[in-house]
Amino acid sequence: MADNSPEQVKCPLVDRMISDIDCIETSDVARGLLKSDRMPDEYKAKPNWREICVSCKWHNY
Repeated sequence: MADNSPEQVKCPLVDRMISDIDCIETSDVARGLLKSDRMPDEYKAKPNWREICVSCKWHNY
């Protein structure tokens, strides 16, 4: 990537590395820009997944 952003980031929702586009889409769901059915269930397994996502350092990635 031209701006030196990582292509993968550690996602606290699934406790593993995910692709940059998965992070962006998950962030959009957490903010209500996309419906949550666009996101795999594993990302919604933690009860407070939206808060976790919004608090993540990669949220505005």
